[in-house]
Amino acid sequence: MKRLIYSLLFFFLLYHLAAQDTINVNGLIKDRYTKQNLPFANIRIRGTYTGTASDIFGKFHLIVPTCNLPIDIEISYMGYVKKNITINKKRDQNKNILLTPKHFELDEVIVKYDNNFVFGNQDYQVFDYALFKNYIVLITFKHRLSKSLLVLADKEGKILDVTSIPRNPIMLYPDCINNLYLICQNYPFQILVNNDSVDIINVPQDQYNRLLKPCVSIYENNIIYKKYDEPLKLSVKYFIKNSTSGTNDLFVEINDFNQKSVFVDDFEYLENSLDISQLESTDKYKAIKQSKISNGNKYYKQDSIMEPIYAPLFLNEDTVIIFDHINSQILYFDIYANLINNTPISYTSKKGWQPLVLKDAKKNKYYTITLKNGKTSMHHINLSTGETESKLVIDYSWIEKINICNDTIYFLYRSQDKKLSKYLYFKTTHDK
Repeated sequence: MKRLIYSLLFFFLLYHLAAQDTINVNGLIKDRYTKQNLPFANIRIRGTYTGTASDIFGKFHLIVPTCNLPIDIEISYMGYVKKNITINKKRDQNKNILLTPKHFELDEVIVKYDNNFVFGNQDYQVFDYALFKNYIVLITFKHRLSKSLLVLADKEGKILDVTSIPRNPIMLYPDCINNLYLICQNYPFQILVNNDSVDIINVPQDQYNRLLKPCVSIYENNIIYKKYDEPLKLSVKYFIKNSTSGTNDLFVEINDFNQKSVFVDDFEYLENSLDISQLESTDKYKAIKQSKISNGNKYYKQDSIMEPIYAPLFLNEDTVIIFDHINSQILYFDIYANLINNTPISYTSKKGWQPLVLKDAKKNKYYTITLKNGKTSMHHINLSTGETESKLVIDYSWIEKINICNDTIYFLYRSQDKKLSKYLYFKTTHDK
């Protein structure tokens, strides 16, 4: 009996000594940006074949010998940058490990289809782009929308850096304080550019970020933002919010009284015939608008669909400029909402005029556009006279997303002979 007890004590002592020669490392592996768990990642002790893998939930357990501390553990996952962690303490440990998606390299050879071509090749097409600082940031897709990438290029289209997009992208969104965001479904990411490299970080959807969406411009501690009346958007109000004092004052309101009067006539005419008298005002507007769309001119005195008001605001040094297209004038205010001047405009009567004003911030010039037979023309607006001084025809049909910087116009064009893929093109204002 004593021999049995001694044997058990001996084996217990050996087990205890052996246990002291190893420690347990438990952990959870996640994507750095999305914080999603990464299943079946490889975890191994560097320089050995000893290792394990994370389970379907991204969790792992690794037994590490302590005789050779410190020990490096290497974590790898397809499409992600490898990461090393060092174990240097003789105790069980829990590790939360964040892996960064790899920066993919695009083919450096860009096939230029004509002299105005900026970006794109046979494998990649452009989904969206933005001019940001001295760069072009692009959302691109590869192989029929199977993989989305964020590309950083210079103004000539040379690729500087590429990173993967963690979720399905929707758009690029520049805010009023010169930040750029990548909107992915319900997840906003801020885009960071530094030393010709691009990165994205997760951004919480707090109250300040929600304010940035309608924000138009910012001056010292004052934020200027807009608010439409709902649901017709026949008037727009610009407010100025002082971030220091917290005051929130109306800057100016612009109304489309003509369309409002048409709608009021129709509203009174149809309120009873549509049996909507018991509805709330907003629901009445929606019901009448939907009926007008569905029935055309059948019940209405005037054949028109309500168009949202377009009166964009720009900050030009310490002057606020509003293009009041409804009343055919340019309004000039100081930052305290005092009207300085107004200039009549006539370009809204041009055939094919489109409600769009673009600012070339580098040159401090303003442009509007007309569309005829699918061809877009750019018109430079003289702020002193309100007239357009020059015209530039862009010889591409049905272009999309026009921007202008330093006398260079950028736009997306879907070429008919290149599998309908969209590419980024440019044209200078000096071109004939």
